[in-house]
Amino acid sequence: MRRKRRTGRRLLRVAVALAVAAAVVGAALAALPRIVEGLLIGRLDAVGIPDPDLRVAALRWTRATITDLRLGTGSTLTADRVVLSYSPLDLLRGRIEAVHVQGVRLALHLGGDGPLLGDLEGPLAALGDRTGGDGGDLAALPELHVADGTLALETPVGRIAIPFAGRITSGPTGALDGGFTLLAENLEDPGLAARRIDGALYFAWPPGGLPRLSAHLRIADFAAAGAALRTASLDIALDGEDGTAELRLEESGDTAALYARASLQALSGAPEGTAEIDAHATAGSALWRVLDMPPPTQDRVELASTLAGKLSPAQGFFVLDQARMTLTGLAPAGIALDTVTIDGNIAGTPDDFTGTAVLAVDAPELLLGAVRARDVALKADAAFAVAKNRLTAQLRGGEVVARRLARPDLLAVEGPIRLPVAARDAPSLAIDFTESDGPRVAYDLLLGPTTLNARLRPAAPDPIPVELRLSALSLAGVWPPAEPLAVRLAADLAQRGAPALFAPIGLNADLRLANGRLTFTVDASAADRHATLKAKGHHDLRSSAGAADIDLGPIAFAPDGSQPKDLAPVLAGWIEQATGTLALAGTVSWTGIETDANLQLLLRDLSFMTPQAAISRLNAVVVFDDLLPLSTPPGQTLAVAAVDAGVPLTDGLAAFRVDPGGTVVIESGRLNLAGGTVSIEPAVIDLAATGQALRLRVSDVALGELAALAAIEGLSATGRLDGTIPLRFGEGFVIENGVLAADGPGRLRYDPAEPPAALQAQGETVSLLLSALTDFRYEELRLTVDRDAGGETIVAIHVEGNNPAFYDGYPVELNFNISGKLDQALHRGLAGYRVPNVIRERLSEFPD
Repeated sequence: MRRKRRTGRRLLRVAVALAVAAAVVGAALAALPRIVEGLLIGRLDAVGIPDPDLRVAALRWTRATITDLRLGTGSTLTADRVVLSYSPLDLLRGRIEAVHVQGVRLALHLGGDGPLLGDLEGPLAALGDRTGGDGGDLAALPELHVADGTLALETPVGRIAIPFAGRITSGPTGALDGGFTLLAENLEDPGLAARRIDGALYFAWPPGGLPRLSAHLRIADFAAAGAALRTASLDIALDGEDGTAELRLEESGDTAALYARASLQALSGAPEGTAEIDAHATAGSALWRVLDMPPPTQDRVELASTLAGKLSPAQGFFVLDQARMTLTGLAPAGIALDTVTIDGNIAGTPDDFTGTAVLAVDAPELLLGAVRARDVALKADAAFAVAKNRLTAQLRGGEVVARRLARPDLLAVEGPIRLPVAARDAPSLAIDFTESDGPRVAYDLLLGPTTLNARLRPAAPDPIPVELRLSALSLAGVWPPAEPLAVRLAADLAQRGAPALFAPIGLNADLRLANGRLTFTVDASAADRHATLKAKGHHDLRSSAGAADIDLGPIAFAPDGSQPKDLAPVLAGWIEQATGTLALAGTVSWTGIETDANLQLLLRDLSFMTPQAAISRLNAVVVFDDLLPLSTPPGQTLAVAAVDAGVPLTDGLAAFRVDPGGTVVIESGRLNLAGGTVSIEPAVIDLAATGQALRLRVSDVALGELAALAAIEGLSATGRLDGTIPLRFGEGFVIENGVLAADGPGRLRYDPAEPPAALQAQGETVSLLLSALTDFRYEELRLTVDRDAGGETIVAIHVEGNNPAFYDGYPVELNFNISGKLDQALHRGLAGYRVPNVIRERLSEFPD
């Protein structure tokens, strides 16, 4: 009995112990999901996954269920339910049979500067590095099944969510195969929309071999950022050693399309491949707006490109030994180009490579302001290198060719025009890709030397042939244009043929272009720099308007120094023995081909000889109000000390104007002649005509002073003369039948101490004439002046009257000619000449 009681007590103790153990085990099993949950979160945090969160909903011997999975700031990767299937034995070996994921959501950031997987990208990349990047033994991978998945794409223009599903399975030998599909219809977002997106990926990857893969993506009626694609497709195929990819994009309305195809071979070793690209876009395509580029001026832009090369994956090295790109219909900055072709080769790594390229550009027409170039072709050869996100290129030569270059109203260059592109030791082009606001392009180009034949005023009846020897033309600048484009030019300009209108001119120009505005300085010199013209101004390319300040001289002429023919060879033989000073200063402005000017031409004490006359001490400040054509305002004045044109004229003052079309209008003029005045009647002189005519009106000329100017011994006279002198000049200076008549009776005496022997030998008739002239009292006197083109001047005198001592004053009528050294008398009379006040004031106002 007593033994039974002891046995019962032992059983009770065992039961209590079992109950307690069961309670402890049950409590442990109940707490195990929370413990595993904490371990998993800690492990994810330890490998750098930001903000991990999950809940272990169930934990069984052969299955575990995880819910509410959240990884990454902002929940980059989430899953509603993850079920892990395993056997206890495999679990002890670290293997899981299958993973079923329900309701997974993966956010991808497309475009912008952020990483694709947000803040998950860095930790996942580091985790891959620590595991060797190959994922370990493929046979150890569990089967993966994804259902109700969503790809959430964040793009610069909007958000889009695409459902997907798929599976990955592995065989006992480690072979993988599987596939994923995605499908979305009628997607709409404020920034983008698509009628349908569908895709599929299928693969099979044998152990130790290369995968076989096929994938496609189709998008229909996609719209974003103001652009609309009718269809887009991508197809990729891998079959062991070979692979192909095709991309097709078509804009709605067939306004733009792109087709690209690439193929690779020998993928397990050193892959080789080729690629082809064909594309087009019309002026109406939204592509230009998306790219922030102006639409082409031509209807259609086309691109064709081919590539061929090889890769060395182990060293990260590649070679493109055949690269060609052809663009047609391009119009950068409004310049229409027929074709742009680039041929080259490249070798190196993606971050550091070198190559060569040949650029060929053809343009039917280039327009810079009013200057038009036709059938332009550029070919340039360059070597380039890319390192540290910077490209540098060095030109090795080339040429620019144009059939014709012209500004119709001013210049026409005869083709073909060939302008060499000079080889440079320094880089000609540098592109920096590290700038935050986009690539920065710097360039420094040198063109020339070359010789161009051209015609000035090509539309005129007599265009001027010239030769331009271009020594060097340099262009330097950056793009985007944070700094002005710098252009420097050195050239020599000479007229072809003889006689030349101007002497050879040395040109040096410095130009700056920024924001469509061209500023420039020009230095032009001639006659061994005895004459230098400086111009400084600006030109707006958009409005074709500009202005310039002009400064020429002063140029000092001297018998043993510079002469007008040194500046204008055509003046040789026409203007000689010049002395005095010439200068030009003022401003010129223009809009298109219309010009305006305020230029002042200074003539100070300018004396010279011409075949027609000798001009002494010409002074004027002439204002020009236009250059094309040349013209002045009315009322221009000039003063001249003397004009010896067969008769000695002094103290001249004239008013005139130059009208467009090459005509000089003489408004008024006055000169002194022998105590009287000579007035120039209003006249129009056509500079293009072969002959000109002027009419001089003579008033109150003292006959005695004319006799004194003749410097004939014993000749004297009294009385005053009036009349007209018609002048005609062209090849020479001619006076035809100039008539001066005395206004009343007077006296005419010719009584030399010793008459010239030639007169004494003329016989009795001349003796009688000389006797009558010793004291002739005339009632009528008339002088007729004639001058031939050779300069011979004859004055014919007709008098009627008597000599009281000759035949008792019997009335007689006499006709005779005289000539003498009138020019010497003229120059003796210039010593006391003073410039008129009106001209002297204008001279003092001329800018220094």
